[in-house]
Amino acid sequence: MIRVSGAGSFYEDGNVKDTSGNHSLLPKYASGSKVIVENGACWTNVSGKSTYMASDSPSHDNDFIVRNGGYLHLKNAFHIGRAGPLNHFSVMDGSSASVLGELFVGVAATSYGNTALVTTNSWLRNSHHIGIGYGGSASNRMDVVGANAAVTNTAYDIGVGRAANYNTLRIADGGSVYGSRRFAVGAPLSFDSSTVVCGPVGNTALVEGKGSILHNKGNASGSYV
Repeated sequence: MIRVSGAGSFYEDGNVKDTSGNHSLLPKYASGSKVIVENGACWTNVSGKSTYMASDSPSHDNDFIVRNGGYLHLKNAFHIGRAGPLNHFSVMDGSSASVLGELFVGVAATSYGNTALVTTNSWLRNSHHIGIGYGGSASNRMDVVGANAAVTNTAYDIGVGRAANYNTLRIADGGSVYGSRRFAVGAPLSFDSSTVVCGPVGNTALVEGKGSILHNKGNASGSYV
């Protein structure tokens, strides 16, 4: 386990790399590992390379937890379950996370069952787009739950690509999700309307509970629901 704790504590990731030169949040084949950033501490990455959690399919059941006022700042893409299944990312209890590149929860067919969770008084900001079940990954989910839990982003893809089935975005109990471009729920990997591609099934965007908000300003022609 890696624990970064206390105001003024700072971890700059950049030592562990995969074969493409991107950063692996955990060793390539790690399973059952845990990273905790808490109590005002900060985790960032050194070079702006993409950060992968479970970068190889044997890697599974890993946790990255930002809690109790912790802060995560990643300068490029962040993949939760790049190739391995059952990995979990949480932003909790007044914490915050900023990801400047794409944020994917489940990327490959071998990376099923990955989760992202944002809870009360915490926020996740993304500057690119969020994919929950992307390119054939199934049964992944993002939950935004509790008062003042918020996710802000440009585009959302929930279950995109053939076999990217049963992925879920759930907003509940006063949580909020904001977007400004495409909002796709169950769509082919290509958005070219001239190409007929069988899309995935069973993907869901769910808003429930008092005060919960899903607000997307994108053009309706760019949304697949």
